[in-house]
Amino acid sequence: MKPIYQTAFQPPDGDCVRACIASLLGLPLADVPHFTGERWEQAVQLWLSQEFGLGLVPVTFKPEQLAESAMGYHLMDGPSYSGDWNHMVVGWRGQIVHDPNPNPRPAALKTTDIYWLPIILDPERFARRWRNEVEAQRP
Repeated sequence: MKPIYQTAFQPPDGDCVRACIASLLGLPLADVPHFTGERWEQAVQLWLSQEFGLGLVPVTFKPEQLAESAMGYHLMDGPSYSGDWNHMVVGWRGQIVHDPNPNPRPAALKTTDIYWLPIILDPERFARRWRNEVEAQRP
């Protein structure tokens, strides 16, 4: 996970989702589409599937249940402390490890409503994509 920060903050144009996905994948913000609108979830799923063979499964857990059952990084979605809208952050086993909002504040979320767990939908596409990335970085 490579922390990437959002550049747009006010709904409906905020890009915390974009920044969280970029953070999970270790990509520059510009390499991830800006998902907005009522169908942003479907757009995220389609892009992740086509580009990486990945998906996100929305689940509801109590943080202690997630810590017992999930390994690795995930996204956390819930009401923001900054206003009357939702915000997304990166988590590790139920705990926030990266808030894409670069402005300091006491907490990112009031509560966590949904955990988005990454899954591999197409192992061959996933492996091919990352193998190509590694080969492209070799001297």
